[in-house]
Amino acid sequence: MNDRAPLPVTRQLLYSLGSLGSSVVYYTTSLWLVYFYAPPSEAGAPTLVPLAVVGTLLTIGKFIEAFDDPLIGHWSDSTRSRFGRRAPFIVVGAPLMALFFVLVWTPPDGEPTLLNAVYFFLALEGFYLFATVTLGPYEAIMPEIAGASAQRVRLSAWKVLFGALGTGIALIGSPMLVTRFGFPPMALVMGCIALLTLYLSLKGVS
Repeated sequence: MNDRAPLPVTRQLLYSLGSLGSSVVYYTTSLWLVYFYAPPSEAGAPTLVPLAVVGTLLTIGKFIEAFDDPLIGHWSDSTRSRFGRRAPFIVVGAPLMALFFVLVWTPPDGEPTLLNAVYFFLALEGFYLFATVTLGPYEAIMPEIAGASAQRVRLSAWKVLFGALGTGIALIGSPMLVTRFGFPPMALVMGCIALLTLYLSLKGVS
């Protein structure tokens, strides 16, 4: 593997773009999720799910994730297809991840109800599940396309750079979109960014 020809810079950049998309949805969720469903009293926004319930459901969700990760990792490792082991997971998982990301921000009721709590849990778990389906294989591609350690270091550096750019988009761009358009349009924009960059990352693999 160390004798493999170096990846062209174009392919390095395309593959690394996926880190931008993953950072956009991750940091947008980290920034707004609790605020959106259980805002502080001074925010002047309605509570959709009580804060204690949000915390409990997030804890349960993280517990479930602990089982998802190794199962999906094993599934990806053992997959055989003419498109490779990892790409099919990204092709199928990325649009579903983006879809559930948008659904997280479109609860059915404008007040705290049991339906909102159930919706919150299912939409968030769908997002977490398909994020794992997509991003686990995405990360696993790197040693397969860059055999030499020097190539992996360069790819890692590009991924850090694009990840930082995605963080900036989430932390600066999402508040601007929320203020101007509201949460569902913001989620649609961020979800589309994630989907586009993850699909473009496949061009760096092929």
